[in-house]
Amino acid sequence: MPSVPALIGTGTGAHPPTPSPSNAGQSSPATPPPAREHVQVWATTPVTPAGGGQQENIYLNSGQALIIHAAGYIQYGYEGTPGCTGYPYVDPSGNRILPTGQSCPPKYDSNMPDPGAPVGALLWRVGTGAWQLAGRSAHISAPDSGPLYLGVNDDLPGDNSGDFVVILTLPSSS
Repeated sequence: MPSVPALIGTGTGAHPPTPSPSNAGQSSPATPPPAREHVQVWATTPVTPAGGGQQENIYLNSGQALIIHAAGYIQYGYEGTPGCTGYPYVDPSGNRILPTGQSCPPKYDSNMPDPGAPVGALLWRVGTGAWQLAGRSAHISAPDSGPLYLGVNDDLPGDNSGDFVVILTLPSSS
């Protein structure tokens, strides 16, 4: 039997210089069913900081495979780095672009939930485990059993806005 993706959108509506996915902002049942082997979920919720993250109503068992695909842009606030001054849009992998269209290199900060991942990038974790970079695409094996969390690599979430649309696929075990 083929795998079935779970669709999860997060965000509050920042608009990047290029279009966001056309299905951002749609919603379906407020309480998605718990995941088992196959899952299909759609929800729209605010971007959250990686410090607490956003539980996605998917419980993973240790060693269970998960595929993450993401698109969209968020804004994490003002950036004062020379050559990248302003309010950059950030894609799930942490690539930054200013509203003028100027690209900026990813930014790293040792104070972020995952210091090895770019600021503003999409992160994941299972239970209370360590935050890890999901980026635009990640194939993971759950290091522990617990609920899946997604978050943004930012330690000051109050000025965040934007949308990451995330497709989660739980492959068949058979």
